[in-house]
Amino acid sequence: MPSPERMGFRTRGRSALNQVRSSRSWICSDDGLRRNAGVSGPSARARAEASGVTSRATMSWAERAAANLLPLSKVKSDLARALHEWRYTGSFNDLEAPVETCQLCDHPDIRYQFEIRNLITGASLLIGSECINRFGISATDDEGNTLDREDSRKKVSHDRRHLVEEGRKRRVISALVALAHVDKEFNILSFIEYLQDRGAFTPKQLSTILWRLSKHGIGYNPRDFKITIKRNREKAQLEDMENWERRRLEACLSDSQRKFLAGLDANRGDN
Repeated sequence: MPSPERMGFRTRGRSALNQVRSSRSWICSDDGLRRNAGVSGPSARARAEASGVTSRATMSWAERAAANLLPLSKVKSDLARALHEWRYTGSFNDLEAPVETCQLCDHPDIRYQFEIRNLITGASLLIGSECINRFGISATDDEGNTLDREDSRKKVSHDRRHLVEEGRKRRVISALVALAHVDKEFNILSFIEYLQDRGAFTPKQLSTILWRLSKHGIGYNPRDFKITIKRNREKAQLEDMENWERRRLEACLSDSQRKFLAGLDANRGDN
């Protein structure tokens, strides 16, 4: 969370809390939501409780957002107006574990951080993707143009999916590297190159990988390992496998791929 020095704001007890509560409510444009907003300090959690003015439990998410965002904005007393000064920059980060707190609403256990920046003051906050949508913060495109609400939501969703996908690939590569350390016959480079190129493995490749991982006792999450059966030769590989081989791959399949596999099983049963 940002330090008191970065926030440039010092609490003055109850008068600080009442400063913004005098304006009381804000409207989240398209959603038409009204919430009360109050100021308590550089973080709603630390400064409000330290001053004895209020407790985290009694503060709404809008009050916590106001406490964190208004001191960094040009507009100091109206959360709805102040939000118009901020943009999602397109900068994001995967912490690889839910270890941080949203610097806007103080929600804990944030893994994916998204940067918002004030167009006037230059201040920035690292927040969760849900807050960008909840507070209607606009995003900018690659040329710096402000996007409308719907396109902003699409950009945030796209960037979050990118973070999730890249995190998945990193976990797969970590498992492959661990396997290469104990299995000298395993050609890790060819598998990593294929993963980077297509984002998934062929049935035959994945069967080999999972067998070797299990053989050497290397832990992995089957959902991280995706399979591709778009090409005829890939479908043929799955078709030619024994039932026990197919069952090993089942946890890695998408819903549509499971339906395809069920069809293969049905045909094999008929024959």
